[in-house]
Amino acid sequence: MVRFLFTLLVAFCISVSSLPALALETDEQIIRRAEWPTYVNGASVSALPQVRRILSRFDENDRISIEIYYPGGVQGTEWARQLYNWFIAYGVPTRYLKMELGSGAVDQLRVVLVDRS
Repeated sequence: MVRFLFTLLVAFCISVSSLPALALETDEQIIRRAEWPTYVNGASVSALPQVRRILSRFDENDRISIEIYYPGGVQGTEWARQLYNWFIAYGVPTRYLKMELGSGAVDQLRVVLVDRS
């Protein structure tokens, strides 16, 4: 019986490993508070290399979404909301944007580009 179960387990593992990968491709960019422009406008935000990278890879036809992870508190929420609004201004539809609490540090935003196709 044990041999049968082991053979069944091995056969299952082989069949699963031959399936096409369904893994999510991601691109993560960290924006530190010290990098955020003092005077925030379209040019200063788009000058950030992290924002340029996310925008250059974003394509709504490829089912790509942008997730913004932010530190807690009023300042963290306002900071993330600013970036969220700039992505909208740059042409990203709101259905592809998501804000989530938990950037991993109090002085950073973590922006993740997620391919959901």
